Amino acid sequence: TQSTWGAEIGREKWARGYWDDWLREPQQRRGRACIRPEVSRTKTFGQEGASGGQFYEEFLRHIKLNDVAIDFTAQDLSGLFKEPFDKEWDARVEAAETLTAADAHALAENAQRSVKVFFNGLTEYLSVATLFGLTNDFKAGVPRTAYRGAVPLRWRGNDVFL
Repeated sequence: TQSTWGAEIGREKWARGYWDDWLREPQQRRGRACIRPEVSRTKTFGQEGASGGQFYEEFLRHIKLNDVAIDFTAQDLSGLFKEPFDKEWDARVEAAETLTAADAHALAENAQRSVKVFFNGLTEYLSVATLFGLTNDFKAGVPRTAYRGAVPLRWRGNDVFL
């Protein structure tokens, strides 16, 4: 929010590079998280930038922008407030069927299943993330895109929570 920016972050404190890593550090998070869309609203269009193209070929060049117009002013966005969002998130993760990483990876195309895969620690997470073609980025104890301890992804048309 504007008040958070002014009171806590501001231009003088903002990261000079790798801002997404900086935001995951505990002194910035303070127990908070950002809700982000499942379809990216940003696209990396080249290899030049702060990271020097470090992940461009393997991950970033595959980002697809949303191509469906959505009138957000006509949408009920009340579910994006923390309490209802967390309640729905927790229910989705809890209801997901538990599978091994190998079984989740072998899910049929568009089976429309919701599954979760547990991992223990960094080494196991790196292995599971690699299996699904995810960036195996883990900073300040938080995997990239994690929310409330789970990393959501779409795999062959299925919802998977790591």
